Amino acid sequence: MARKKTFDEKMSRLEEIVAEMNSDQLSLEKSVKLYEEGMTLLKKCENDLKSAEGKIALLTKDQSGHSELEEITEKDLEESHESRL
Repeated sequence: MARKKTFDEKMSRLEEIVAEMNSDQLSLEKSVKLYEEGMTLLKKCENDLKSAEGKIALLTKDQSGHSELEEITEKDLEESHESRL
């Protein structure tokens, strides 16, 4: 059984697909195939993001049990990553 691709791997593949589709050398069939693959990856990435948002909401519940979504910036993510190194 193949392992699940990470979010970053899916995004990287989406970027490859976009670059390839911007090429003038694609046949219609290849374009359609890449479009289908891209849409599938896009839906999976959206699901990953929704899942992550749900986890963040659970982690940021206040003491009364109310969820409060907090905006997380790129800087926050970088600082979090750096603190784990």
